[in-house]
Amino acid sequence: NKIVAEIPINNMGYGRHALLLLKKFIMNNECQIIPLNGHVEIPQFIIDDAEFYAKLKEVIAARIDSNIYFKFWHEHNLIADCKYDLKIGFSTFEIANPYVNTNCDIILTASSWGRDILKNAGYKSDVIFGRLPLPIYEYDKMPEQFIHIGKYELRKQTQYLVDTFIIASTRTDKELILNIVCFNPFSENTTLEQSLLRYGFTRIAHVYRRANLTINLFNKFISDNHFLELKKKSMLNMTLN
Repeated sequence: NKIVAEIPINNMGYGRHALLLLKKFIMNNECQIIPLNGHVEIPQFIIDDAEFYAKLKEVIAARIDSNIYFKFWHEHNLIADCKYDLKIGFSTFEIANPYVNTNCDIILTASSWGRDILKNAGYKSDVIFGRLPLPIYEYDKMPEQFIHIGKYELRKQTQYLVDTFIIASTRTDKELILNIVCFNPFSENTTLEQSLLRYGFTRIAHVYRRANLTINLFNKFISDNHFLELKKKSMLNMTLN
């Protein structure tokens, strides 16, 4: 079956979730993408796979016949009597008490958190995971450079991540580098810099240093090329959504 999918095209968590979920259909030319935000320019750093990037450009311009309609988020209105036989909603559930669109025939979610929210609302849902579990490293076997990507906000747990790395740095003689990309276009209330200074880090520009731990903090917009450079340097990519 082919799918007409209305999804966001961006470098945030919900853009990545939707693309990962639809990747097989996109690569097989079985999907037409309608950008939810109206943007047809694809930020290159959301996709590392050149073939997938090229194919995504094709399916945005394509027009197909389909009886399946996929929309992200499920909270957006789906027309109950539209021409599609099967209407699928998808959400990552960023709030605990969401509006659940009853026009959806199927609602998918990316985590057990979302599944439990749907269950509490009286709906059954399939759980679609877009990532494999991260490996667990012992202190003496840890990679030396990491990258954390996610808007600076409580649910991304950026502050807890910093706390964890401070503890880890006291248990190894290795030089550890943590790259944090936490640009939040929805809020200017970023207090991570103040927290790092209170923890005893010294600061030169975006570089914070304490003993054997270096944190490169990017809380402003960075270019596609800069983003790719950071990902290539980092041995472990932690993207929290």
